[in-house]
Amino acid sequence: MVHLRTSKAVMEQETRRKSNRIGMARLRASETLQDQETRRKSNSLQMMQTRISETAQNREMRLECQRNITSSSRMAIWKDKENAAYSYNPSINYKSDASCILGSMSITCQFCSAMKFKGEAPGLCCSGGKVHLPVLRDPPEPLHTLLSSDSVCAKLFRKNIRRYNSCFQMTSFGSSKQIIESGFMPTFKVQGQVYHKIGSLFPCPAEEPKFLQIYFIDSNMEQAEQRCKIVQQVKQDLVLKLQDMLHHNNSYIKSFKSAIEKLGPDFRIIIHADRVPTGEHSRRFNEPTTSEVAVIMAGDQHGKRDIILETRNNSIQKIADTHRSYDALQDAVVSEGNVSDVGQLIILPSSFTGSPRYMHERTQDAMTYVRNYGRPDLFITFTCNPAWSEIENELFLGQKPHNRHDLLARVFHGKLKILMNLINKGKFFGVVQCYMYTIEWQKRGLPHAHILVWLQETLHVHKVDDFISAEIPNPEEDPELFNCITTQMVHGPCGAIKPFSPCMKDGKCTKRYPRDFLKETQTGKDGYPLYRRRRPEDGGFSAVMNVRHSDVVVDNRWIVPYCPLLSRIFCAHINVEYCNSIKSIKYVCKYINKGCDMAVFDVTSSDCNAHNEIYRYEMGRYISSNEAVWRILNFPIHERYPTVIHLSVHLENGQRVYFTEGNAAERARFAPETTLTAFFRLCNEDEFARTLFYHQVPRYYTWDSKNKKWSRRKVGQSLSDHPGIKSTDAIGRVYTVHPNNSECFHLRLLLHEVPGPMSFQYLKTIEGRICSSYKEACQVRGLLENDEHWNATLEEAAFVHSPRMLRDLFAVMLQVCALSNPNQLWINHRESLSEDILHQVRIQQQNMDLEFSTKIFNEALIIIEDKVRSLGGSDLKSIGLPPPDRDSSTLDDVLRERTYNISELRKFLDENEDKMLPDQREIFQKITEAVFQEIGGISGYVPVFSAETSTTFL
Repeated sequence: MVHLRTSKAVMEQETRRKSNRIGMARLRASETLQDQETRRKSNSLQMMQTRISETAQNREMRLECQRNITSSSRMAIWKDKENAAYSYNPSINYKSDASCILGSMSITCQFCSAMKFKGEAPGLCCSGGKVHLPVLRDPPEPLHTLLSSDSVCAKLFRKNIRRYNSCFQMTSFGSSKQIIESGFMPTFKVQGQVYHKIGSLFPCPAEEPKFLQIYFIDSNMEQAEQRCKIVQQVKQDLVLKLQDMLHHNNSYIKSFKSAIEKLGPDFRIIIHADRVPTGEHSRRFNEPTTSEVAVIMAGDQHGKRDIILETRNNSIQKIADTHRSYDALQDAVVSEGNVSDVGQLIILPSSFTGSPRYMHERTQDAMTYVRNYGRPDLFITFTCNPAWSEIENELFLGQKPHNRHDLLARVFHGKLKILMNLINKGKFFGVVQCYMYTIEWQKRGLPHAHILVWLQETLHVHKVDDFISAEIPNPEEDPELFNCITTQMVHGPCGAIKPFSPCMKDGKCTKRYPRDFLKETQTGKDGYPLYRRRRPEDGGFSAVMNVRHSDVVVDNRWIVPYCPLLSRIFCAHINVEYCNSIKSIKYVCKYINKGCDMAVFDVTSSDCNAHNEIYRYEMGRYISSNEAVWRILNFPIHERYPTVIHLSVHLENGQRVYFTEGNAAERARFAPETTLTAFFRLCNEDEFARTLFYHQVPRYYTWDSKNKKWSRRKVGQSLSDHPGIKSTDAIGRVYTVHPNNSECFHLRLLLHEVPGPMSFQYLKTIEGRICSSYKEACQVRGLLENDEHWNATLEEAAFVHSPRMLRDLFAVMLQVCALSNPNQLWINHRESLSEDILHQVRIQQQNMDLEFSTKIFNEALIIIEDKVRSLGGSDLKSIGLPPPDRDSSTLDDVLRERTYNISELRKFLDENEDKMLPDQREIFQKITEAVFQEIGGISGYVPVFSAETSTTFL
């Protein structure tokens, strides 16, 4: 009876609410604009009065209630998706779910009328009306007709538009290095700096004009003929029309023609190296490093100069967008005039997104997750599919996906957000504790994301087959998934079928395909399981693919592991791996944060940019078109949750201070607050803070970077024992300190052992006695007994640093830290110290099952011994470690004598052999003869030259 009454009351309530909604809608429809404005104004005043009279407690309760309602309404969208990945059903149309649909460009910006996808930022196009661009004018004729008409001539022009564009180039395009890879490559990629080249205005005698020089040919017909001679398969009559259009409409051509009329044939310019016009910056007038420039405009009032520039020559001058007209001819010390700049280290800080320091910070953040939550459960790679309908439906007539990198970037960004929502909010794999992803660009220019996911409920190997498959699905039961897997998740095929595939090296696939058939999923040795891959006779399926114009049968050995549910929703390359081993943690965390694509190059000691990280980054990185668009659109290349707060550590008055010449004194008097000094102040003022360690503070307090103070969190889970305190899942990470910085290193150790310190001195105070140093305080607290702190240091460093850096750290410990038992430390950590050497050997021998061996440990000992010697130490045997076994190929003296650049020496010989004096040539011939004939006696030659010999290079 009670249940019946309750149901009846609910029905009556719903009926009443529905009636009220209808009545209110009618009332609103009958309102005039004046009545509507009056009502809204009255409501606004009433709400303002209510907010003014509201107490702080009532306000907090109201906001908390609103947050709960909003959270509940948002979570209702995802309530039926939890653990869906473990119960995939081929009969369900997952793509039709609203949460999985990106849709078309159906949203119009109210300010600039740009079309956008659902979920894109309002300010993506014009920053909410803040950016106003002039209306684009129609191009002049005949270009306008050729671009818009459907005539045969117009279609032929658009088909060969790049050829016609090349006909009228004024400059050539170049780069430090072009990236050329095997196979189809729809994008042009370069390494280092991009520049354009422009030659002299007239060709040298006996040379045909090209590029800008063609514009100065007197006859229009001859110009067109020269263009058609250089660029084939273009129509001469159309070239003539376009040429005439450019001469009448292009301001640059007019400027060049005007300039050449001013310059006489015998005009020349003299550049003085040591004369700078009064009031001008010295580096604006540096000498050029070559003997010409593109154009020198006559009429400048500045003095003459002492390098001759001709208007005709047979070389070209590089012109960059930020060029200062001329490069300095003298060496760095003379031209700069400031010896303090010589050898200065120029860094690219971690605040620069994508820099090596930035990615290193992200790697350490990932290892912070590992320390708090253990190993990640899932490693997912999500790659853009250019055949997505959202991309193809938005292409203009005649376009291909690789013509619209803006569209590729926007659609992939939207799809990635949908994927992360399904994982985090939809809880496809269960409740997510934390995640991290990084965006990279594959060789063909398409973006892909590497994603790490930590789940609240740890996955077990026996559940892997429920959500990961490495088999071709049944084409009759699930034809849609079958088509997706056979087009997106097949590796290669490579090997004998396609020996020049990018994955092939030394005749073997570096990805180890084809894999072995397996009847059941097994635990792997490299951190990933060996997934089930059944033979066709055991119930597996196969598919026929067309590879290089021939049909090839593909079975389960070629399938990349995938999640059926995600592949069905996105129809893209989504590799899903289960991380089942602790061995894979560091590799995976470092892999997803390895940074942008780089090229390998040498920096010698004579290079003035050897310590310039910005220069090294620019010259080593190459960027594709899609990455450029991604950066322009300000899409993130890295995201993570929960937030990781970086906590500074420094000695008293040792914080980093940024200053300029004008405010140096003021900054020195008032040292800035840091997270550490603010923590001390917080512990003096807040009783609860005195119960926390330094790294625990971000969980309960937020860092106000503007006011430099910690404030209690206003959002989070309330602590019943501490009213007013709210807890979140934010994590603190204290910056690491090198043991060479002994006092700061021990200060950091104390911050992890002493809760609620109120000052630097507090950390050194033990039972009322103030220790003389932080190291002494650690000793008194028993933190430095039996090398345990060094053991802990190496364990912590092994989580966040590479084996190379770990070896450097161990070498410093051996040399300066007076270890009590270095051999035991070596035994405890020799695998971490040799990890990269094992990885290299596995790759070289194409055997990923190799384990650590005496030979691998010996290689690590050799490197460590060399490092200790470079620090001024002796051999490892004298320190207490086993001496490494060195053969002649590893001896420093032998390596030094055999390390030389043959091509550079040969070039030096060719350039200077003819410059030798008779006496020099005689000695040179005798020495080389003695060397080649191996007759010895070289030490008997002592070259003696007179004072008249100006240059001696023998």
